[in-house]
Amino acid sequence: MDVLSLEFYIFSTIFTTVIKNVILIALIALLLGSCTKQHEPVIIPSQNPFEVMPVRFQQNVLLEYFSDETQAATVENGMYVEALKVNYPHRLFAANFHNNDFLTTSYTTHVANLLGGLINTSKGAVNRTAGKQTIGSEDGLVLLSPNNWDFEIAKQLNKGDASLSIALETGVNETNVGFINVYVAHKKALPADTRLVLYLLEDNIEPVFQQGNIPTFKHSNVLKNVLTSFEGDSIDLNTASEKGIIQKASFTSINLGDYNVANLKVIAFIYTSDADFRKRQILNVQEAGFYGLHYWDVTQD
Repeated sequence: MDVLSLEFYIFSTIFTTVIKNVILIALIALLLGSCTKQHEPVIIPSQNPFEVMPVRFQQNVLLEYFSDETQAATVENGMYVEALKVNYPHRLFAANFHNNDFLTTSYTTHVANLLGGLINTSKGAVNRTAGKQTIGSEDGLVLLSPNNWDFEIAKQLNKGDASLSIALETGVNETNVGFINVYVAHKKALPADTRLVLYLLEDNIEPVFQQGNIPTFKHSNVLKNVLTSFEGDSIDLNTASEKGIIQKASFTSINLGDYNVANLKVIAFIYTSDADFRKRQILNVQEAGFYGLHYWDVTQD
């Protein structure tokens, strides 16, 4: 090999070695960079769903009805209410006020008078609205017989969207007592005298002296407590906003020792107050089990 060829061989060998090392270093750097990125924390933006304005305000219905263990009709009416709830899932909620038995509360008399006076126990109000085209000449009455409930419920649900929506959050705070947060969303300005009412209800209560009882029957939707004032707490919904407004009302220091929490649920509703009981009307209502959540109704039919 002559001198020129030897020099070229040495140069090409050194050049090839250098290039290989450069490529190897680049590959190692790329690999290390990829590993580093894989182990970096991924930050996903989050938002409290209770602070997100619902797309629409689904209209729900509250049936407030009365029971009495001395009346055999209580069994039939209780089973009928459960059947109605099955027919209108997630849209119909019920509150059962007992009279003259061990489940009676002081609220029973108050709400009966608020709804126009209780003539007999087998009556109920549908969103606190006066009946129209009723069976048995009950037009203009708020407390209606069971044979009018289904028709009135359907009318309320077919009115279209409501003027507001309600969401609920329930649980236990750091002192091991219950709390309930009520969220109210609206866009339009609503009547001046609007009231928020919060019920605590229990299901699956065994009858004691129920007339006409059957083995499978248990009292459901039983009112155990009212956490607001009996007339409801005033809530200011007079401001309008195209983007919508969400208000929060919190209820704390709830002694859960007074209830069977496994069967406990919460109903919150807002109604317009008026001196004439026939002009009071529930604008919307929501229900949630305790230790539970119910976000805005946006997808249910």
